[in-house]
Amino acid sequence: DSNFFDEFPLPVCEYVTACELSNTVQSKLGDANFSMVHVNCRGLYTNFQNLNTLLNSLSFIVPVIAVTETRTTSDSETNYNIPAYNFEVKSRTHKSGGGVGLYILNNIAYKMRDDLIFDLPDVFESVFVELVSLNIIGGCVCRSPNSDLALFNARFDTLLSEINCSKQRCYIASDFNINLLKYEEHESTANYVNCIFSHSFFPCINKPTRITTSSATLIDNIITNACFEQTINPAIIYSDISDHL
Repeated sequence: DSNFFDEFPLPVCEYVTACELSNTVQSKLGDANFSMVHVNCRGLYTNFQNLNTLLNSLSFIVPVIAVTETRTTSDSETNYNIPAYNFEVKSRTHKSGGGVGLYILNNIAYKMRDDLIFDLPDVFESVFVELVSLNIIGGCVCRSPNSDLALFNARFDTLLSEINCSKQRCYIASDFNINLLKYEEHESTANYVNCIFSHSFFPCINKPTRITTSSATLIDNIITNACFEQTINPAIIYSDISDHL
């Protein structure tokens, strides 16, 4: 009963421009020492400049930037460094597409958490780090569209259980390709929602993140086990690329 999600104050996110967010974020941050941006970049080779433009338009420094669909290769990973950040990237090796990465501010001590990485070709890929000085685990996950959702749920359940054993605050940014707006009518999506709630993880985004002329889906998110009363209100920034704070 104590984990029943209807009793938990889930956040209400907003659609904002980068400028609007910059005008309000400083007062909301207060004493907080962590923020995270997720960008579904749809290819760094295409949108790397757009990513830099977005970051330059923010009036605050983001400690961790998660990127999905990097579409990098082992030969191109070093082409996408951002000044003042270290880049930990996991490129897809067996075919093109996919890829996940974390840009970590270079004054933050961190270590790789390879014990938490869970990869399965054509199903999902991930990268995890521990921000030592902040005692925070940060991760980035990408689940391939139309892949086995039951298999993903089983592996993700094990991952969240392992993270909770560490008793650390955790933020996982992801292109889950799981439309949370359909959880009441799609059994596997409902199983995913039940999985994260059962481990006291909650989605920060509750509005569509990918909108076309014919559809609106909520497939990108940041989930966390942090108490929302102590975190900044999440927002969805619309620019040339999909991004979520």
